[in-house]
Amino acid sequence: MKIQTLIAAAVAILLLSGEALALKKHVRVTPNNEEGHGLSVAMDQRKDGAVQIVITRDLSKARSFSPDSDLEVRRSSTLKVSSDSALIVECQVDAEKKKEAVVYRFTIPRDRIAHSHFTVAEIEDYKNTEGREHYLGGGTFYQFHLADFAGK
Repeated sequence: MKIQTLIAAAVAILLLSGEALALKKHVRVTPNNEEGHGLSVAMDQRKDGAVQIVITRDLSKARSFSPDSDLEVRRSSTLKVSSDSALIVECQVDAEKKKEAVVYRFTIPRDRIAHSHFTVAEIEDYKNTEGREHYLGGGTFYQFHLADFAGK
């Protein structure tokens, strides 16, 4: 009985404090589920041995907030290119914003696709963070193992 009372009190304190612990979800995107998540991957083999990769996020299928909300979804992306045994480079990829989509475009050597990964993070945050801390909101990390899309 004491444990139940303690748990109820802890939940009440969290609710009354206005702070929330939000869920961060990790989703592995594959050719079988990309469309359901509002994502698409295209690979273009170039003559120089590289592959241009274009990942498109359909914003009509993305989480969003009403215009009068104090919250928004912040997006970021990370590309990790590795060899068989070590990380070669990790960098952010800038998004190209279109009317109904966000497009990520990058080129990597064909022989690095097997060990390379791309992540799109969509995290809830305040629209205006000037003068205050970031919101500890929930979010989704869409993880692409690029090798999954090589034969697509």
